[in-house]
Amino acid sequence: MKRTKRSLHPLSLWHSVSKKDRDLIIVDFLEYLNTPRSLAAWMLYKYGEHRQLIELSIDPLRYDCVDSFRRDYAATKFFSKTDNLETGIDTRAVAINAAEEAERQCHDTNAKVRGWCDKGFPPDLVDTISRAQMIVATILGSFHTGMFKDQGWSKGRTTSVYGTDLNPLNKYRGRLDVTPSALSIAHCVIGSSHLWGQSVLNADGPTTVLPSGFTLKDGNVLTVVPKNAKTDRTICYESHCNIRLQLMVGSYIRRRLQKWGVDLDDQSINQRRSRLGSKYGSLATIDLKSASDTIATSVVELLLSNSYEWFELLDCLRSHRTEWPDGTLRENDKFSSMGNGFTFELESLLFYALSKAVTPNVTVYGDDIIVPTEDFERVCDVLKSLGFSVNQQKSFSTGFFRESCGADMFRGTDVTPVYLRSLPKNRGDLVKLHNAIRAWGVRCHPDIVLSRVLAKWRKIHPCHYGPAGYGDMHYHINLDEACPRWDRNGWEGWWYKTNVRFTNERFGAFLNGMDFSHRHSAAALCVATGPKRSESIYDQIADWRQVKHRSAWSFAPNWPEVIWV
Repeated sequence: MKRTKRSLHPLSLWHSVSKKDRDLIIVDFLEYLNTPRSLAAWMLYKYGEHRQLIELSIDPLRYDCVDSFRRDYAATKFFSKTDNLETGIDTRAVAINAAEEAERQCHDTNAKVRGWCDKGFPPDLVDTISRAQMIVATILGSFHTGMFKDQGWSKGRTTSVYGTDLNPLNKYRGRLDVTPSALSIAHCVIGSSHLWGQSVLNADGPTTVLPSGFTLKDGNVLTVVPKNAKTDRTICYESHCNIRLQLMVGSYIRRRLQKWGVDLDDQSINQRRSRLGSKYGSLATIDLKSASDTIATSVVELLLSNSYEWFELLDCLRSHRTEWPDGTLRENDKFSSMGNGFTFELESLLFYALSKAVTPNVTVYGDDIIVPTEDFERVCDVLKSLGFSVNQQKSFSTGFFRESCGADMFRGTDVTPVYLRSLPKNRGDLVKLHNAIRAWGVRCHPDIVLSRVLAKWRKIHPCHYGPAGYGDMHYHINLDEACPRWDRNGWEGWWYKTNVRFTNERFGAFLNGMDFSHRHSAAALCVATGPKRSESIYDQIADWRQVKHRSAWSFAPNWPEVIWV
């Protein structure tokens, strides 16, 4: 019997958006911006000049009016991260070339710093480096093995688990890849978990993994991930055991930084300070090019010289070599890369110490640094002397514009633009774009004209309505427009219809032979009782490749309102 194709629900997110409708949506937003720059952006997009489109730039120093800058800035940045434009740029090659240049930069920095160690440091750097060394040693504190806590797995891939198997259950079953320098530490950590050993070895009961049960790897592997329309981003995925150990150390550094006022769990600190800097001009923001890829080994050894046990530990856990996309294995001049479990915390520590050695008023989040405007040049000079490159396009000490931690501020107003990550292909993409533009409008000036543009989109491409702050499976609108149901059972809130994700293969792991005997049961117990406990093992093994959407009722205890004027 022939099966008939099931038609889509009228409000489904999977309804396709034609090129004509997509272009009408784009031109509606650019027409709303109503500036010469938005007209230029539309003409470049319309006639396929995508290379020129993504290379549009804007100079904040030429603006005094918040609204004028905000509109031009939105038009300039709208397409800057769109991944399916025809630009003719090999973004992968650009990223790999940048990584190679960063390695050359680290090589030169290593030679320079080691020369200083032999012949003496420049007089203007001696005191700064000495203070930075003391700051690093004070923050890290004394070294002892009992201070580290297991943090479980990250979401990324490793050398032995990748693709569709990226879940904690499979990582506990994954091959025990480790670099030679980290083998003894990995054996101590994994040897203490007999369930993990049972899972890896497929044993009949809890067991201990011997050193011979590990697979030695030469280092990490370099790959690229999307960044923007001009370039990809290079990252390195680590050996299976190394990343687990690196996360333990990174977590400890994070906790120590927090005690000294550097909270790496809160970006809002830098965002608030960038707002103050844009309003009063008293604070400057610094951004570095390829920050993690330009941390030379000699710089880490220099700044950690007062706490050398720490340097030895980090040096043991990092990857000394990297396999590049061309298959070559190269010795690293940089200390660690993005993908290493402690790189973010380490770079935050180093940049904080170097900046703090110059001025007491400093906040850091990764390579986003904020210092007093009068100390901007001195901090930049110190960073440059140790091999770091200040990104002149993203560092600001004059004018009314500041940028830090994803927040762009102009005269105290949040002007962070909307980025069209991908040209809309279906209604789900359109709903996300609608909600992003609505949030952009609300941040500064809820314009009634913009609300009419959004209402037009909702009428042409209908979908469920709901409140902001509850995902992008529905259009975000006001309460009076959505007309939801008030709960009649005593709960304060509203019921509204939205789209929810589900999979028909929720228990599909059983179909693939995962019957929770031997290694599967041990891995499941590791997930259930490990550092990042999971209430439902099935959520960890569901085959989300079979993801679908369906309409369902959802409850919202509050409904954010916007007054359009």
